[in-house]
Amino acid sequence: MSDDHEVEIHKRGSTPYHELPDVMQLHRAIGGYVTVFSELISTMRTAIHAFLAPVDKPIVMGDDRLDILLATMTAKPMSDAFFGLAMHVASLDADEQRILNALRRDVADQVAFRNDLLHSEWSVGWVDNETGEPVAASALRIKTVEKVP
Repeated sequence: MSDDHEVEIHKRGSTPYHELPDVMQLHRAIGGYVTVFSELISTMRTAIHAFLAPVDKPIVMGDDRLDILLATMTAKPMSDAFFGLAMHVASLDADEQRILNALRRDVADQVAFRNDLLHSEWSVGWVDNETGEPVAASALRIKTVEKVP
């Protein structure tokens, strides 16, 4: 083992977990993605308020009844409601409907990715007990076959 390698192992051992550079980098990346995803869902929630507002009245954010309904929605039902209402209130031609459906598929892919990302079992900043070398960050996501618990 080189002297530089031994110094790195010592530094990792004396550095708090949350301050390890690879841990900080991964936490920032995950946090950045989650923030942007959250903004997407928030935008859809705001649009649902607009879709359901009376045409002759301004959009009222904070409508208790609508907030109660939307508060129980996770990302998939929120995006389903958004795209369903968008299709309902817009007069889309065939090309526009294809675009909306493509966007819906893209959002569904992001919802699935976000679920995999956040519901995985993460191993970050681990070291091999015998060598003291860092172990690559990994995530384990076990999925069941559809309709099987």
